[in-house]
Amino acid sequence: MTARLFWYQVHKYVGLATLAFLVVAAATGILLVFEKETDAALNSDLFAVPAGAARFDPPALARRLEAAHPELHVISIPSVAHNGESVLLTVAERAAGHDAAQPLGYDQAFMSPLDGSTLGTRATRPGIGRRHLMQGIYTLHANLVAGTWGGRLMGTVGLLWLLESLVGFYLTLPGRRPFFAKWKPAWTLSWSGHWPRFLLRLHRASGLWVLVLTLVFAYSSFAIGLYYEAFEPIVTAISPPAGTPFDEQAPPGDGHAPGIGFADALELAGARAREDHLAWPAAKASYVPERSMYGVMFSRTGREEYSGIGPITYYLDDRSGDLRFVDNPYTDSGGAKILRATYPIHSGELAGTVTRWIVLALGIVLLEMSLSGLIIWWSKRTLRLQALAVASRS
Repeated sequence: MTARLFWYQVHKYVGLATLAFLVVAAATGILLVFEKETDAALNSDLFAVPAGAARFDPPALARRLEAAHPELHVISIPSVAHNGESVLLTVAERAAGHDAAQPLGYDQAFMSPLDGSTLGTRATRPGIGRRHLMQGIYTLHANLVAGTWGGRLMGTVGLLWLLESLVGFYLTLPGRRPFFAKWKPAWTLSWSGHWPRFLLRLHRASGLWVLVLTLVFAYSSFAIGLYYEAFEPIVTAISPPAGTPFDEQAPPGDGHAPGIGFADALELAGARAREDHLAWPAAKASYVPERSMYGVMFSRTGREEYSGIGPITYYLDDRSGDLRFVDNPYTDSGGAKILRATYPIHSGELAGTVTRWIVLALGIVLLEMSLSGLIIWWSKRTLRLQALAVASRS
């Protein structure tokens, strides 16, 4: 067996082994590129309100909801109410002090900034109905709806995809000189010839066209799927990020009530960000009761998004409002930057709308390569079986 034949066999069987997983990943990934916009369109009764000036800001809506429902507390709010949009509050059941007749049953509440009414609630769980469809697609994409082991499997598939792509690239290289003259046809697509021959040219050329992107996304698939098992330990060992309070075990709670609220946290964090010459607007405020902290996220757009290597978050003490620490990946170590860049790369949020469209196009090409590879294998298999049948009769 020659080296080229060996690597052809590796390419074929690794491709067949990962085919179904890559098709699922590509199809669901295409749908997730514009996940928030699709979710809002499917559930416009929750996300949309008539255009007009807001009478209630998010902190006021949080207080209003908690007053009406003492069995819950709000743990996350957007920084401002956007015109024509409802305000999404993330909520959790209070740990103690309130007797509820039944479990809360939801963790998202959608409120109108126009009149303070609650438009609806839902739980962030996967499903096939419109309320939970996008979460279902996300869960299928991330872990095949199989929890931790499903995520590890998809991470392993990402590693095999990386190998598959490199081997496929090697198989396009010519074995004779002149090198570039012989290699040029691999990059071109001709419509002439039989259908199987066209599919082979399409499979080979499209793989070369998107090779760099494929390698990047195969890497990010591995990194996300095996983040805690492999990726983070390797990166941290090479270039450790700065320590954070989240690296330590949370102290036992004393049940104290926060001394400040969301409005105070937004104001205090905003003042500190201006002192640090951070021009980004606040996007979101979260309460972390087990750490006795508020976190205020700042982003380029003033919305929760992950362009660049993500947002910058200021964490404040929930009693005094004093700054605990700043989570700023842009001033952290190289390892921290690599860790934080992985999700923006994989989601396509790295450079905003442009890279999201690139990711969508890559998903379509990946589907084409997977299906064309399957058809090529099946055609060759059929011809081989036919030849064996003829040989056995002669």
